[in-house]
Amino acid sequence: MLDSLNPSPVNSSLVSGPKLVARAIWWSWALFFLVLGSRLVVFAYAGSPLPYYDQWIAEYNNMLLGAVGGNGVLSTLFVPHNEHLPVIPRLLCLIGYLLNGYWDVEFLAICSAFVRAFVAMFAFRLLSSGSTAAKGAIFMACVVVFAAPLSGYNQLCGFQVCFYFAELALLWSIWTVLRWTSPWRSGLTLVFSLVIGLLSLASAIVIPFATLIVHLAVGERRRGFWIAWATSLGMAALFAFISASANSPPISLKRGYEIMRFFSALLSWPLLNSICGIVAAAFVALGLVRVLRTSLSRSQALAAAFGLSAFGAGNALLIAISRTPSTLHMRHWETLALLPLGLFAILLGMAQEFPGRRKFLHSGVVALAVVYLFFFAALIGSQSWPYIRAAHDDRDEAVTHYRRLLLSGDIVVRSLWMNDRLARRNYSFFDDSINRFALHPAVARNINGAPLSSLSLLAPELIPTREPSFVSGLVRAVKNAGWMFFLLGGFLALAALIFRAPEPLSRAPSSSAS
Repeated sequence: MLDSLNPSPVNSSLVSGPKLVARAIWWSWALFFLVLGSRLVVFAYAGSPLPYYDQWIAEYNNMLLGAVGGNGVLSTLFVPHNEHLPVIPRLLCLIGYLLNGYWDVEFLAICSAFVRAFVAMFAFRLLSSGSTAAKGAIFMACVVVFAAPLSGYNQLCGFQVCFYFAELALLWSIWTVLRWTSPWRSGLTLVFSLVIGLLSLASAIVIPFATLIVHLAVGERRRGFWIAWATSLGMAALFAFISASANSPPISLKRGYEIMRFFSALLSWPLLNSICGIVAAAFVALGLVRVLRTSLSRSQALAAAFGLSAFGAGNALLIAISRTPSTLHMRHWETLALLPLGLFAILLGMAQEFPGRRKFLHSGVVALAVVYLFFFAALIGSQSWPYIRAAHDDRDEAVTHYRRLLLSGDIVVRSLWMNDRLARRNYSFFDDSINRFALHPAVARNINGAPLSSLSLLAPELIPTREPSFVSGLVRAVKNAGWMFFLLGGFLALAALIFRAPEPLSRAPSSSAS
């Protein structure tokens, strides 16, 4: 009977369990501030008050000019932008306009940094499980994917927040499937999250594929799931049909072969090797089959990893259909980075779920992490950082150039010349630290037709007609405090690392029978 007073191994794990949960929460907020701080530091170093090329059309021309012209805002929110319908980012832009009294692109860039940080924290909470070492490995993988400047373009262009809202919708959908409660509550949430994604970026049409993978991987019965899933699939298919019929040419046999070859290369991004991509796809497929044959009701993190990989692979296919290797741009890199993150989490999760092969899988996790870390570092050093440095070096010259252009009388002629030059250079114009801000000729004509009302929408850095608003001053204060957020994230990560759960009381040897 004396032995019953000593804590059993189960009780000991219950004692340390809350400590592990607390440490995961610390790591979550550490990741949030690391991602937020790193993006703010980069933007403070190389960001600009100039709108990027697509922003002139999607925000300024299609929404704000229409609102000023008396067409109203609601009618302009749903104007398509290529194959996308970025209603949510436009609403965020409109909020900034109402708060400032003018169009401040830095407001959207700061909001983009916050949304990306929430995506990172949400992804970590979904993917992390098991031991402290496993959580630490996922934390480091998330730091590389979300905090490292993989895409200089996405960190400097606030309108890329549309990517991050679509990813938030994905994570929300996965979370809903894993914590399914009722047909109405969870089913409506699943459909609503897809709507949020589709109103942010066309990449959200892959979300039903990802949620199906998660549902099958866990293998639990969810009342009302198939009705909600079929509804979301139908909405995504309708959105894809409308977008494809309006923007995509017919695919020939030769083009189909090029798409599949490009797709297989994207599966191994950033290696961009077709053979490696096929091997990675085969491994994930075999792993999914192995998971489906095993009861994994406890391994929600592994199921979430399969869902994240499915989303990344689906978007790789969309990129392969709409792009070519020569037009692959760094704006897509952060979405493609979800592929190696998901693959890393799958390997780590399988190593915990299948003890018989743990040593082999742990070796695979380490090897994969080393390979991708090397290529991530090479990508940043060869492309992202030179892009950011060029944007910093030529920022003042670009602002002066466009201020003079907007106030000159030959704005339409100059915009036609620049647009033609950019079209000839294809996507290489994004590496031009001045011409990536080029005015679209349609925007230039609208400005030229009503210069007073059109130019009054621009920020004081471009058209010095007013003092900066209070909100703009607050935005710039947050931007300049990026290094403080980054240090706070590092401090929280260090605190979580050295924070130790108390050792359970050891069982005393019994000298007599109970």
